[in-house]
Amino acid sequence: MPRAREQTQEVAALGLAAEAALAHSKVQIGLEFFKHGDYQKASDTLVELLQVTDTTDLWNDWAAAEATCGRTDEAEAGFRRALALDANNGEASANLGVLLVSLDRAGEAIPLLAQAAGRVDERKRVKVVQLLAACSHKVSSEAVNQAASAFRDLATTLNVNQRQRSVPATQIELPKPNLLLFEGTSHCNMHCFFCPSDDTARKKQHISHEEAVKFLEAAPELASNGKILFNVLGEPLLNPRLFDYIELCEKLGIRAFLVTNVTLLNDKNLRRIFSHPNIYLFLSVHTLTDASFADRGYPKIKSFAE
Repeated sequence: MPRAREQTQEVAALGLAAEAALAHSKVQIGLEFFKHGDYQKASDTLVELLQVTDTTDLWNDWAAAEATCGRTDEAEAGFRRALALDANNGEASANLGVLLVSLDRAGEAIPLLAQAAGRVDERKRVKVVQLLAACSHKVSSEAVNQAASAFRDLATTLNVNQRQRSVPATQIELPKPNLLLFEGTSHCNMHCFFCPSDDTARKKQHISHEEAVKFLEAAPELASNGKILFNVLGEPLLNPRLFDYIELCEKLGIRAFLVTNVTLLNDKNLRRIFSHPNIYLFLSVHTLTDASFADRGYPKIKSFAE
């Protein structure tokens, strides 16, 4: 009897091995269809396997075929199923992120692309990081535009209501923003492909000293928690009076969030930055090679080891 049980187990193991080999063969066939541009056959082949094999890679491959066929709803569901089975599947994260960007859902794509950036190979990582940067800029620009539009709509509504009333309109207390933006200069020494700075028609200039001081002195009353972001489209360190403004922020109890492209972080500037306890330094580095750094108009990436 023990020998018969062993033989039964051996037969079962052989059966499982055969099924696995057959499944692997079908996957390869599906991928070959995909490689040669026959996306519908790739999808048909892979969906048959999904009836019996539920793996993260298979769902990702099938969803990619669905996306290429233009069936975006099915593709999104497939990528999400792949991530439900394995949240660390970088390929599925990247693919879903790209799909959402194509559907004009950049805000949803950002966390997926950020996750994928650390989990795909170097060749894909460069493209993922570039797309992530473009999405971040798009979302930021849209948020500013939406806020401005909402404010204009609100102002129009209040003006209409006030004209219609026979008594003075009640003043509405709008919530204070958590963060103020301060663009000390519109000049930049780089030309990143995702930044609209080079395409804007406005004149490149530094903010006037009088305007800067007036704004910063009013900031504690304007913002709810005393935070100012020193960056919009220009490189803050190009303004020769930047540290005068940061020193004023320190006196006013304002935290200065300084975003720089690192090209001007020489020893002198670093010492001045670290002498101010109210500075929170953010390094905006979108590439790590001299060649791609040069594409952005700067000869060489700054080496802090030098």
